[in-house]
Amino acid sequence: MSCCGRLPLAEPVSNGVHTTARALVRLKVDAQHIGPNADHTLRSVWTGRRRSRLRGRGLDFDEIRHYRPGDDVRHMDWRVTRRTGQPFVRVYNEERDRPVLIAVDQRPTMFFGSRRQMKSVTAAEAAALLAWSSLSGGDRIGWLLMGQARLVHARASRRPEALLTQIEALATMNHALAQLVNDAPGDHPTAVTPTLENTLKAATRSLNHDGLLVVVSDFADWNAQCLNHLRNLRRHNEALCLRISDPLERALDGAERLVAGDGHWQLALTSPPEHVRQRYRTSWDTTATALSEDLGRIGVPLIDVDCAKPTVAQLQRHLGRRGPAS
Repeated sequence: MSCCGRLPLAEPVSNGVHTTARALVRLKVDAQHIGPNADHTLRSVWTGRRRSRLRGRGLDFDEIRHYRPGDDVRHMDWRVTRRTGQPFVRVYNEERDRPVLIAVDQRPTMFFGSRRQMKSVTAAEAAALLAWSSLSGGDRIGWLLMGQARLVHARASRRPEALLTQIEALATMNHALAQLVNDAPGDHPTAVTPTLENTLKAATRSLNHDGLLVVVSDFADWNAQCLNHLRNLRRHNEALCLRISDPLERALDGAERLVAGDGHWQLALTSPPEHVRQRYRTSWDTTATALSEDLGRIGVPLIDVDCAKPTVAQLQRHLGRRGPAS
């Protein structure tokens, strides 16, 4: 039975406002094209410590290279040595799985989109793509799901059934955002939205060493404490951040007439004057640059993902393709 067997056959695919478990499972095929053929920085983070170089017998042959002092002479490649007249050894790789912890933001600030789909949908798609890609590479996948009123932590597992369970939980959390805007004000008086700071703190407790943390968020509440938690985690682990944004967050250009709504009320906005547009762009640029510089100081790559563009194509462009390009 396929891993999709438990999903309702009539479940619709993503409509841009929210996604579904079936739509996220279908991304498994596209995840096959996300692999280690990215630039050097992203490749070293994404492939991580899946393989460690050995000087002895391993599981998979890696390469033949010149003999170096200290190499085990039992692993000399005598055929190449005789042919070249120089000493060569055979090097192998040992497969090592690693824990990959994916923190995905499904909080109210993510329920925004001016075209194509909501940021929350793009975040769910990106998280699912990276999860399927990691699973196919032999990694163990864990989750931190940031929702409206709770932070859900799932321990790392390499079982496809466990991944399917968490994808269903992610889709449920994504649907809850759509329901949230239909609730009357005051329906959730005790709800406390988890912060990015608390999420990163939980990540540092979850990952001990040689793991990878992937954060998929709009980073709306990024602060100095977030940076400190991520710096501490980076001492023994890798990290990768995906910043989800919408074109209207970055600039008001082309926005001649806007209609904003919260599920109960709508407000028509006229086109703002140029000096307001400029201040708006500057505010975004300042915030975006500050995050990029913070992450750069601790060696964490940042990928910008636009919710107005196809998620799969963007991740394939940044994280590369396995096999020949089509």
